[in-house]
Amino acid sequence: MAKIVRTVEHDAIIVGLREPVARAARSLELASLASYGAPVIAYTEETRASTILEITRRAMQAGARDVIALPISPGELIHSLRRAVEAEGKRLRASRGALEDVLPQGEVVVLFGAKGGVGKTTISANLAAALAELSDEEVALASLDNSEGIEASLSVRLVDHQLPRRSVSSTEEDGALANLPRAPRGDLSIFQLPGANERETDAAVGAVTSTIESLAAVYDYVYVDTPANFSERIMATLMVANTILLVVTPDLACVANTKAVMERVAGMSFFEDKVNLLLNRADMKGGLRASEVEKAVGLPILWSIPEDPHAIMAVQLGIPVVQSYPKSTISKSLLDLLFILTGVRSQQVGVKSRILGRFSTEGKAFLESERRAASKGKTEAASPQ
Repeated sequence: MAKIVRTVEHDAIIVGLREPVARAARSLELASLASYGAPVIAYTEETRASTILEITRRAMQAGARDVIALPISPGELIHSLRRAVEAEGKRLRASRGALEDVLPQGEVVVLFGAKGGVGKTTISANLAAALAELSDEEVALASLDNSEGIEASLSVRLVDHQLPRRSVSSTEEDGALANLPRAPRGDLSIFQLPGANERETDAAVGAVTSTIESLAAVYDYVYVDTPANFSERIMATLMVANTILLVVTPDLACVANTKAVMERVAGMSFFEDKVNLLLNRADMKGGLRASEVEKAVGLPILWSIPEDPHAIMAVQLGIPVVQSYPKSTISKSLLDLLFILTGVRSQQVGVKSRILGRFSTEGKAFLESERRAASKGKTEAASPQ
């Protein structure tokens, strides 16, 4: 075993553990000692829980980075290998004194839906805009879909722009982001990820994940808006996420599509360990009950977002609803969701009076006319007949 490991170039080693376990564990230990720092992953075909526990204990003592119980999907195996290699790389850099290269990266939050039109873009744009406004965190919003939805929701145009004000520690990261279409909007930076309209290739998939990781090295939070498909590009994006927000609406078509996705990813820990279910337009007329959605999808609902006409009005303005209609039902719901995800409360700073100063004259005039009309309606309703 040791001779093979030393003579074959490798990034990681996978060792099967079978009876007798002691002999297998010895082989694993030899592989670990001879691997020159490459991580060793063990796998077992054992099905009994007590035996798996003992095998795992022996494997970890022998130097395994991870233990996998078969059967396993290709996606989960790739995920385990990748994480093991990354962890070992960080350990080696830290041992050489390069601590700045192994500090935790920013949080990557991916919004995903099995059907178009479920509100992913609206939710991602509002969460990112609210977090950028209500905290001192550096926040990026990245679109893997075509950019029209983000541009319309935020009234921006994604073009070449300078890198964010926060310093970039790596020239490699700087180069990865240098040519990325982007737009500033107040404290929020908005990006178009590469390959939205390109053919699915290994290079295209790799470009997406490396760009997201580069953004996470620069920003504290990266929100990623994705299209409604389950391609290799989407799969890779979900793998690099820290949190996945699976958006569903309570209609039969969306729930059926979401159920199909959940069946496809069954057993993939990279998805199941990160996914949180969001029920958007929870109170839509004729929609399924929340309990029915949970039962069909097989996940508990993390948060329900109500249906609110202010969401559409805000998109028409190009201003996030949490800023254009901060007292609306949907704004309050989104801000509560933001608190659950980040711990940032809207009460920390309140609604900033300078918000309207960022937007167009037409947008401000429209909002003022809406407020005057609402105020007039209240006055008339209070007047005696």
